[in-house]
Amino acid sequence: MKPKALLLRIGADTGEGSGGFVGTISEDNSFKWTPMPGHDDPLWKELTYGDNVSRKENNRPAPKISQLQKLNKGDLIVFYAALRKKGVNAIYIIGYYVIKKIYDLIEPNLPHEKLNEVIKEINQKYKNPHVKFINKLRKGNLIIIGEAGGLLKKGIKIGSKIGSKYRMDPEFYFLNYYGDLTRAGSGHIISFKNVWNLLKGKELQKFKKIDSSEFEWVRIWKSLPKEDILEIIDNIKKKNLEVIDFIEFLTRNICFDDKNIKIELELIKSKIG
Repeated sequence: MKPKALLLRIGADTGEGSGGFVGTISEDNSFKWTPMPGHDDPLWKELTYGDNVSRKENNRPAPKISQLQKLNKGDLIVFYAALRKKGVNAIYIIGYYVIKKIYDLIEPNLPHEKLNEVIKEINQKYKNPHVKFINKLRKGNLIIIGEAGGLLKKGIKIGSKIGSKYRMDPEFYFLNYYGDLTRAGSGHIISFKNVWNLLKGKELQKFKKIDSSEFEWVRIWKSLPKEDILEIIDNIKKKNLEVIDFIEFLTRNICFDDKNIKIELELIKSKIG
């Protein structure tokens, strides 16, 4: 199966219910993420994005749900937004995810116990705004998890406003989409190869997953053998969920060597004990 890329509009906009404004972008194309008020999604720091069937367009379920359901591991979801530079609005690619996993709970066909397990897993790992809807409704929601990507440090202008509509700039027709970029709609399937060539190597904005007091912990944990990490995780599982999340983050993202530094191990144990 060929990999797919979905171009999807997000963020604050001038439309009703979308904030009534657009974010700004500087002369060098650096910008700050401006979500719709009260809905910080995508949640860039954990590489998640969610949607639900309760959103409607023309009194029908939002069509992009079906597009999102067609995505698979390894596909791209490419996010774009309207941003204003020197008083002029235009369309910019602002981020992307390489998809790792999709929790599709639109109409979950799972036994009760299995559904409980999935919901518990989502709660333990993610803070996306759609998690609360999953907890309440147990269906009608979808969450995409990225394994790479994030928010770009600098936006890539791909569209301009012509009259009342946003249109793809001709120099980006190589993405294999030539039409209207005004509304979010269902998103637009574009060339995976061409958009990946455009995005790869682009610098990403950094989001702190741990606060500054924990940076020393990263150095310490990098020195520990994995057996000690697993032992500590086992000892604190029932004590502090935030600490567990921090440890799991480290075990997923840090390559450990085989040195057994007992003093530093005791230091960590005393901090979390």
